[in-house]
Amino acid sequence: MKTAPMPAACPQDDPVLALCQCWRAYRSEEERISALWSQQETALRRASDAERGEAELAFNLVDRAQVEAMRNSETYFNAMFQVPAATIEGAIAKLEATLVQFEPGPSIEEEPWPQLRSVLSDMRRLTPHLAVAT
Repeated sequence: MKTAPMPAACPQDDPVLALCQCWRAYRSEEERISALWSQQETALRRASDAERGEAELAFNLVDRAQVEAMRNSETYFNAMFQVPAATIEGAIAKLEATLVQFEPGPSIEEEPWPQLRSVLSDMRRLTPHLAVAT
């Protein structure tokens, strides 16, 4: 008898998933603001004396937003590891977040990165019925 695939857990099923969702949102915001920060830094360096004040103001606003996004991202990342996962999706989310947060790059072959990527790959392969966001 074939069983129906299990539905993916929702954030309300596992507090880790809710925290991970927030972490991902702030991480995405952090990346978006980082690109904007680079643009503003370039604009500041190229600003004429007449444009400098406005360029510094814009840069400082983006800089503060980047610091806040980084702080929020770090807060939610750390909170994920203060709560035990209630589902396999939560455990996978923790491993995945660890790789995103700390891995120097997907092609790095120094230990423990290939091993951790292998574990994550195994977990995804063994639970294809689960929809774990990447």
